[in-house]
Amino acid sequence: MKRAFRILPAIAAIAVGSMLVAAQDEEAKPEMSLVIIEKVKLSMSMQYEEATKEMCALLTEHDADPNLVGFFALSGPEIGYVFVIPLQDGFSSMKPTRENWMATIESIGKDRWEALADKADACVESRAMIHSVYREDLSYTPKNPSLEEEDIDFVQYEFLYTFPDKEDEFEEIAKEWKALYTRKGITTGWHVYERITGDDLPVYVVAEGARSAADYHTTSAAVKEQLGDAGQALGEKSSKLIRKVESKVGYARPDLSYPTTTKE
Repeated sequence: MKRAFRILPAIAAIAVGSMLVAAQDEEAKPEMSLVIIEKVKLSMSMQYEEATKEMCALLTEHDADPNLVGFFALSGPEIGYVFVIPLQDGFSSMKPTRENWMATIESIGKDRWEALADKADACVESRAMIHSVYREDLSYTPKNPSLEEEDIDFVQYEFLYTFPDKEDEFEEIAKEWKALYTRKGITTGWHVYERITGDDLPVYVVAEGARSAADYHTTSAAVKEQLGDAGQALGEKSSKLIRKVESKVGYARPDLSYPTTTKE
């Protein structure tokens, strides 16, 4: 993934500006991630995936510490290829993350890594880097979920672009949704992520997992019925605070992640 690793100097530059944001709220340490999004030429997706798997194999071969250079991947027709790198200490993790990757690449052999990186980069049409934070306070985790995390292959993403002056109201309504799901005993959960860097802010991403697209739509219909009139009323209230919605699907890609796993 030279896309993640050739741009390491850029990560360091981003970190400098990001520290200004972090300094405003040092006590709060939300779960933050660096997200790298790549759009790949359709005709070269096979080459791209082969190169990424070879890179993951090199990391495995050299026993790279997942706590230092770990990432997980997902892909989808609209979302592209997405690589998520956890930042355990928020923006202050940016510098050590870069240093860990540079040390790992040196251990593997820079020429060897660069050759694979060139193979992958040749397939990439565009690349974007953003930061996001997990909003546990806005997310819903049922006590007895109908689906375990390890069983999720399909993820429906709703990108909710709110008005800049309506963020507080939006978050209050998100908490109302959470309370409604709790009262109704809904067994399907969802996660909310807030994108904090990039264009067209503010935007919140609601992710809901399922075994498949068919299961997602079946479950959504059942949940809508369970929520009834209260859900419909809350939906109408929410829509007044949202200026744009984008729906995208993604599939977990453990085969393109590190540590790498495969579905049986």
